[in-house]
Amino acid sequence: MIIQKTIPFSGEQEALRKILWAAADHLGGLCRARKDGTILLHLGSMLSLNPNTLRNVTVVRWSPGLIHLSLSAFALPWTAEKVRRIAEFRLIQIAETIEA
Repeated sequence: MIIQKTIPFSGEQEALRKILWAAADHLGGLCRARKDGTILLHLGSMLSLNPNTLRNVTVVRWSPGLIHLSLSAFALPWTAEKVRRIAEFRLIQIAETIEA
């Protein structure tokens, strides 16, 4: 399951990188940069049955004036609707963290 969102961002790519690394430290996640400039933000626990700790990966792409967020999370067919709601909420949280 993949959910996408684009938000305005007036800062530079290095400022975004600092914000995401701080968010990962605060949320107990992992952040890493790819050679192509995208940043991966890994959050949640791999084998957790608690929906509040849903494992997800957000791909963050910076372009001048915009940030493109793409969150992916694994869902079994009978949990797809609940996982979609949680993933949408997590993506909004990440977007608000960047905008703040």
